Parts: sequence; C-alpha cells; structure tokens
Amino acid sequence: MAKFVIRKNAAGNYWFVLKANNNKTVLQSQMYTTKQHAETGIHAIKSEAASATVDDQTATNHSGHETVENYNH
Repeated sequence: MAKFVIRKNAAGNYWFVLKANNNKTVLQSQMYTTKQHAETGIHAIKSEAASATVDDQTATNHSGHETVENYNH
C-alpha cells in the first residue's frame, strides 16, 4: 500500500515523501517549518489529486523550476 512518510531534518524543517507499493519514492514535498504544515500538504494532495487532470505542456520548453506555494485549506 502506498504511504506518506513525514521526515524532519537537523535544522528542524519537515517534509514528506509519497512511497509507492514497492517502497520507491514517487513524490517529495517542499520544506515546511512545522509538522502541521507538512500534514496540511499531505491532506491537500489526498483531497485534490483524485480529481486532478493532466495538462500536457510538453510542446513548450520549461526551465524545470516552478514556485511552490503553501497550501492553506
């Protein structure tokens, strides 16, 4: 079964990864200042991703970097 894993680094920042059934990491979040913010990020993915569509932008070149905004639900 897939699972979210919350982690904390030595600086006290939190992030999470989504592990697939084979325990491979398929998603890594941004850094959060609190565990609650990381949990809110997980909740956002769980609630929003089920109905997400795919926007294929492969015809346009992108830098590969995009600003990530905190999700405030």
